[in-house]
Amino acid sequence: MLFRYEFKLGGVKRDHRLGSWPKKNLADIRAARDRVRVVVADGIYPTAAKKAARIEKQKAVAATLAEAEKERVSNLTLQDLFKVWIVDGVNRKDGNKELRRIFEKDVLPVIGGIPIRELTERKLRALLRPALAEGKVRKAQVLLLSIKQAFAWAEKRQPWRTMLIEANPADLISEDSITPPDYEEERSRVLAEAEIRELADILARMSAEYEAAPAGSKCEYERPLKQES
Repeated sequence: MLFRYEFKLGGVKRDHRLGSWPKKNLADIRAARDRVRVVVADGIYPTAAKKAARIEKQKAVAATLAEAEKERVSNLTLQDLFKVWIVDGVNRKDGNKELRRIFEKDVLPVIGGIPIRELTERKLRALLRPALAEGKVRKAQVLLLSIKQAFAWAEKRQPWRTMLIEANPADLISEDSITPPDYEEERSRVLAEAEIRELADILARMSAEYEAAPAGSKCEYERPLKQES
């Protein structure tokens, strides 16, 4: 049995479906009638009121989802940033192998789980302090420069930009501030196998050309290194 509520609005007689029994129990049908009666008394069409209620519900859901997303973003960690940056933000010749090793060994285990908004100059200095205490100044410098590079990339992109817009803690630490005054950097250059072979070929060619040159024109050729050199 189908139930309807008849009403007159704007001088026009209309009706509104309340539901059918026994699919819908009588108590629910009466409750629906009472709601419609109140809406009509305010000069509002029941269908319009139902649509408005649905829109308001959708807005409430959207607001809840937006708030949840805002909270998720605000809790993004350095680990989350690293996962994106190492793929999209940097491209070194070794495929970022060394950079990944640095972060996974010395950075992420210590501060990777901290939300970016909670990272401070003090926490970054605490990360660098053990290396400095061991006299590994170059290691501390590399850690700092790597973190600075990641944060510099993040500062220009959302959602990271929002978290760093007020202060980038890495910018508050200069390389000079963590380098002892008496520190002298040791530099070394190791040739790759291909470079060693190339150098050997160059030296051999220089020697061969010099030896093959006519006696009177050897001065026109570059003198090769001595064998002991």
